[in-house]
Amino acid sequence: HVLAADVFVEHEGSVSFGAGAAEQSAKNYQKLTARWPLYDAEVRDFIGADPVRTFRRNVDLARVAAQTHPRVAVASNLLGGGTERHVRETLDALSAQGESPVLLRYEDSRRVQIHVPECPDLVNLVLLLPEDRDALLAALAQLKVKRIHFHQVIGAPGELFQLVMDAAIPYDCTLHDYAWLCPQVNLIDASRSYCGEPADIRDCESCLRRSGNHKDWQTFPMFAAS
Repeated sequence: HVLAADVFVEHEGSVSFGAGAAEQSAKNYQKLTARWPLYDAEVRDFIGADPVRTFRRNVDLARVAAQTHPRVAVASNLLGGGTERHVRETLDALSAQGESPVLLRYEDSRRVQIHVPECPDLVNLVLLLPEDRDALLAALAQLKVKRIHFHQVIGAPGELFQLVMDAAIPYDCTLHDYAWLCPQVNLIDASRSYCGEPADIRDCESCLRRSGNHKDWQTFPMFAAS
């Protein structure tokens, strides 16, 4: 097989066999898998590897980058709640000021997706860190992102913060909870009480050994640098 990434072919599904499409497809599938029994496994492997992901992403990026001007990127996770409400309010406020913001979403400490509010059908702006680090930096440059406003660290790839600092992209942070300083997120100790924010870091280290940390909490480079 040859991948022609510069050719677009539109496919309108289920028109070749008319009303009998479902029945004919089932018969053809049986013939196909009888002759090539590894077909399903190979398709699963192809989908998992997704070798055309970069090409789809580049097409979406070209669609929006051609019409862009300097933007603010708003970054947060997908956990909802008051943080999500404030993120939406921030996007609305930026738009009211004549800005064209973008939204950076992260959910599993690796995956970052770029959402462009005025182009909601762009679904391929997905990058995996750390392997797509250079591609993410290039995408932010193409979108002319001039500043990043972080709202959450939970679920965020640590590599994202390192990239922002290495590229000297100005950033702001809004604190919605205690995740920026407490691996428990809520300043609750092993007794399930407010810890009092001890001045001695050894108390925090002891708490961490006893209780562990939030499942999505990370140690981020910006903390070590501060």
